[in-house]
Amino acid sequence: MLARKAGFRALLNLNAEGEPGQILSPNVEATWAHTFEMQHERVSIDLVLRSELVDEFLETLQEIAKPVYVHSLLGRRAAALMTIHLALERGISGADALVEAKTLGIDCALERLQRFTVYEVDRRTHPGGSHDARGIAEGSVPARSAIEDGSPASSDEVARKAC
Repeated sequence: MLARKAGFRALLNLNAEGEPGQILSPNVEATWAHTFEMQHERVSIDLVLRSELVDEFLETLQEIAKPVYVHSLLGRRAAALMTIHLALERGISGADALVEAKTLGIDCALERLQRFTVYEVDRRTHPGGSHDARGIAEGSVPARSAIEDGSPASSDEVARKAC
């Protein structure tokens, strides 16, 4: 349907292999995409978000065929990373990007994911500014999703709350 009715030429899957709650493995998805003559790429963004994964996502997004359908299990990682892309493309701050993305229907629903998004945009647009790399390591600018905060959770709960 994505290829035939919506005109997408590529899929960019952000899921990690074996993620709890995953309906279709990324490898099977790739096979289906190729069957319908779509390009398929994968940037495995696990539930612990890191700057180097954002870099990999941005590079892959630059190179992949357009239009591209970017997705993650519940859409939260996809929303955050597309918001980062939007901000860098439009030259706006992380906070402004969250507002603009929401008007476009892209919602980074989790507070920690929002803070990570703002941090990643601002560190790329204002290097050496008010944010520093130590902030993430010390937890003042959390680089983790809400389910990765150390609280115990069953795999079913993780699947429901995953980014």
